[in-house]
Amino acid sequence: MRYLITLAVLPGLFLIVYIYNLDKQEKEPVGLLLKLTGLGALTVISALLLELLGSHILPIFFTPNTTLYAFIECFFVVAMAEEAGKYFVLKKFAWNDKNFDYMFDGIVYGVCVGLGFAIVENISYVLQNGVGNAITRAVTAIPGHATFGIYMGWYMACAKHYLAQGNESKAKSNLTKSFVVPVLLHGFYDFCLFANSTVWILIFYAFIIILYWKTFRMVKKLAASDKPIGDSYQHHSDESQYYDRNSGDAMHPTDSDYFDGL
Repeated sequence: MRYLITLAVLPGLFLIVYIYNLDKQEKEPVGLLLKLTGLGALTVISALLLELLGSHILPIFFTPNTTLYAFIECFFVVAMAEEAGKYFVLKKFAWNDKNFDYMFDGIVYGVCVGLGFAIVENISYVLQNGVGNAITRAVTAIPGHATFGIYMGWYMACAKHYLAQGNESKAKSNLTKSFVVPVLLHGFYDFCLFANSTVWILIFYAFIIILYWKTFRMVKKLAASDKPIGDSYQHHSDESQYYDRNSGDAMHPTDSDYFDGL
């Protein structure tokens, strides 16, 4: 059992350390990161309760074992229940923290919260299903929760940036994205698997390969060009390669587009 728990925990810890080491400007306090990871782990409880409630309500309105049922369950029950808990922790315990003063901090915090949840969830799955499941989830579900946390944390950082500049409209917009984008990504991830189709399984693997590759590639670039929250982004010619929309990085070398998110 100890061996399985170690296999379940290590991938999440590895990704937390990896993202932490990318933060070059100002290292975040370990105590804060441990708190966010622990609170993220506790959101497993709220997610289970909400998913249990959803499993009782959904059959009243939708026919089980149908594509529509799977769609509603994935997006509006599982994804929303899990990401809502993470969002609450990030907003409640990181948003106003004095250490949240650089853009990349949001990504570090979001990953800690997301992987806190993922580690606990992973322990449960691996204990039930063994080593093979540990290996599969190490390259699918664990980086999945890290990715959802990356988007949640980045958009929350963008919201803080705009709020510091007095742009409440863009701050609210990015706070909305901080929740909605992870829910959409998470919901699609689950739907590909719940759809119980070979075609959707193939779509699933194509989806995660592209998503993880592009996300972690952009995260490295965001770390390299990190800025204090509220600062204007100054374009330099040597950075244009990172933010040229034509290059496929979905970033543009202007202040507003840089802080609008991934």
